[in-house]
Amino acid sequence: MNKPKIKILSLLFSFIIVALILSNPSESRFLDKLSEDYGAMHGNQRIDKWMLVHVGHSTRSNWVLCSRFNYQFGNIGVSYFGIGGFIIHTGSYTNQFKKSKEIPLKEI
Repeated sequence: MNKPKIKILSLLFSFIIVALILSNPSESRFLDKLSEDYGAMHGNQRIDKWMLVHVGHSTRSNWVLCSRFNYQFGNIGVSYFGIGGFIIHTGSYTNQFKKSKEIPLKEI
């Protein structure tokens, strides 16, 4: 390859990397998406994203180019992946609590 093509490709690659870094979704955008998805599943009833913060627990793993977001309310949770300004629902889950065995009390 000649030098002008290499310069153009390196400039294009740099532009793509910078665009991905700047468009990495914030926690607020993940909460907006969660609120929107909640409304879609519950007859267009939207829940305020700040209410979501208060009633559940969220974690966001942020990498340079992308991020992952998990939200849990009680034993129900959802996870999202964000890259390039897009937020993708990657799954829903429930935590089943195991019942402990009942140990009979000994009679005295």
